[in-house]
Amino acid sequence: MLIFKFINTCCQNSINPVDLFRNSNELLLSCYKHKHTLAALGDNNNSLASLVPWSLLTKISNDEGQIVTSAEFEAILRMTYNVHTLKLGDDNGILLRAILHNRHNLGIRVHQQIQSLEMDSENLTWNRVRRFRTSLSKRLPNLKHVSLCIYYEQHRRSSNSVDYRNKSTKHIVNLIASLVDRLKQLVTLDISFVSDEHCNERCFPHLNRQQLHQHPLS
Repeated sequence: MLIFKFINTCCQNSINPVDLFRNSNELLLSCYKHKHTLAALGDNNNSLASLVPWSLLTKISNDEGQIVTSAEFEAILRMTYNVHTLKLGDDNGILLRAILHNRHNLGIRVHQQIQSLEMDSENLTWNRVRRFRTSLSKRLPNLKHVSLCIYYEQHRRSSNSVDYRNKSTKHIVNLIASLVDRLKQLVTLDISFVSDEHCNERCFPHLNRQQLHQHPLS
């Protein structure tokens, strides 16, 4: 994994980045303090960008928030021609929306390169997931691996009733079936359900498994 803690004095044009970072395969975009330095990665004339072993990278991750703009991220993807995995730790969902709405051609770029998409965004709530799954399948129909977290909003409804458990289970199974049906190249699907510690339970694994066995996926 390649983790950049950018230092302004690190640039030496004589260094071959492949030799310098021979075992690197991931570019991790991190730290708000160096936002302007991160943006320089998208400029292949920049001495900092010359230190990146672009040909070795297979994964790009951002660990929190909007560290780069959609235009800057598209420029970085253009230089990472072997990248096939994208991990978004995007709390506010700005970068994810930029991909799904194709801002600065970012959606097209991701569609062309990315086979695996990992998402952890508190903006992806249960109330928004239906719209998200439609946008995802239209913009990135060839994904092979999808991993996402769905956040439950705080609620007051009781989760003890049989009707509530059945309804919650139906929503989750329908979500899984919809993603499997829409993403024709899909090989693996990993969904985590996250709720506030004070919220009532909404996910019932034994019921989900039972429904999936009774109604096999395509």
